[in-house]
Amino acid sequence: MNKRNRLLVIFSIVLLTSGCKKEEKAIIPRLKNCYINALQFTDDPRYFNIPEIRIDGSLIGSPGILFSYQNGKVSRSTGGLLMVGFGPLMLTDLPYDSLVYAANSVLVYSKPFSPYLVMQTEDPDSPTIYEYYKDGRLKAIIRRDQSAVHYSYQDDMIKEVNLNGGIDRNFYFENGNLIKITKKIELPDLNYYRLKEILFQDYDNNPNPFKGLFHLPGAFFRAFSVNNFTRIIINEYHSTDNVNFEQFYKSDCWYRPGYNEAGYPMFGEYE
Repeated sequence: MNKRNRLLVIFSIVLLTSGCKKEEKAIIPRLKNCYINALQFTDDPRYFNIPEIRIDGSLIGSPGILFSYQNGKVSRSTGGLLMVGFGPLMLTDLPYDSLVYAANSVLVYSKPFSPYLVMQTEDPDSPTIYEYYKDGRLKAIIRRDQSAVHYSYQDDMIKEVNLNGGIDRNFYFENGNLIKITKKIELPDLNYYRLKEILFQDYDNNPNPFKGLFHLPGAFFRAFSVNNFTRIIINEYHSTDNVNFEQFYKSDCWYRPGYNEAGYPMFGEYE
């Protein structure tokens, strides 16, 4: 073999090796389903202020949310919140979302129709719209009654802003992960003040399969972070002078998943 042919062979091997490496990097695990224990529906802005959520007992311990893909993106998710009569919302496997992707936005059509706030204000044929900046950050959520919240970014904090320009909530970050959300209600005429904080703790160092996927059911809080929180603490306080606050509610929940060989949390099964 002459020198020229040897160089061609070496060059071909380098190209093949490089091609294999690129192909391996492109393979990113994606969830086929997700356990409801890994998700958080309460306080999700998509559902307004839900007074009560109940869980279909048959979903506990089984994958409660199923994902179908088209062109590499979730085109349908099965499982979510459904109103039972005029009572609380029920987390069940009956509802489904159809997702339509447009320029820098995702339109989520939910069926069957289940009112999240007031039946008369929502159009069952309207989608919930998630708007994104070009870099993938969440820009706004437009609900089915056309009310909306926008997201303003400031260093390690995000402000959730309503249509009146008021701050609904503040989101605080550390090392690329969401660590706290605060919401304050002030009624000075009634001498009543209320503070709610949600703490996201015990983060792992593993990749987050829900990063940036705010439009998936129950994934809103997880979508902000690079890694995965395994503990949520909710504290609520009230005050009559806006100075001295007394705690009247606390919840503390853990969800510690295992991990697959690629280091992704076993929130469900991967393709």
